[in-house]
Amino acid sequence: MHYLTVGTSEITRDLFRKVENAAGDNMKPRGGLWLTIYNELYDDYNEWVDYLLEDSTAFYYKSRNYNGQNYSMWNQPCSLVTLKDDANIYVLDSKEKLDSLREKHPIADGKFSYIDMSQIYDGIFVDMNKLLCSVSDGAMRSKICKFGVNSLVLFNLDCIDYYQSGVVSITPFDFEYAAYEGTQYKIKIDDTKKKILK
Repeated sequence: MHYLTVGTSEITRDLFRKVENAAGDNMKPRGGLWLTIYNELYDDYNEWVDYLLEDSTAFYYKSRNYNGQNYSMWNQPCSLVTLKDDANIYVLDSKEKLDSLREKHPIADGKFSYIDMSQIYDGIFVDMNKLLCSVSDGAMRSKICKFGVNSLVLFNLDCIDYYQSGVVSITPFDFEYAAYEGTQYKIKIDDTKKKILK
């Protein structure tokens, strides 16, 4: 399976931030490498890109990082990641698995520790759709919804077999009328397979 990260076309150990537990009632971790599933049959669809384009404020602030670089608001850097076959990814897709994490790796406010998990797993895949179907508690559902989309968060880079640099080319649109116009984009991935250096 392939995964897409948007925001960088180069994955290096120098840029990687170790995963940390978020403060407060936020269930999302900080740090790690964030990705979404990518289907190479569709170069005009990705769950995370769609989410960004639907939230013009998030899209605008994310795009500010590229000033002075070869990227722009309309050409977002990205990387297509292929994991090793033995990557140890925890799939969080049910209330039972959530309860298990909260029991085995507890921290305050009924949350679980990503730092503890990173000693065992290479990452966590949060399947929001399945998880929300099995959780009825309103407060917990709100925490889950903060992920925004189904997300893979890698705790280390060693589980990556290789990655390919790319760009998300977005057809410019008027922010004021974006909801009415519909946005279009193409995900262009380079053929060169890159390894992450030690």
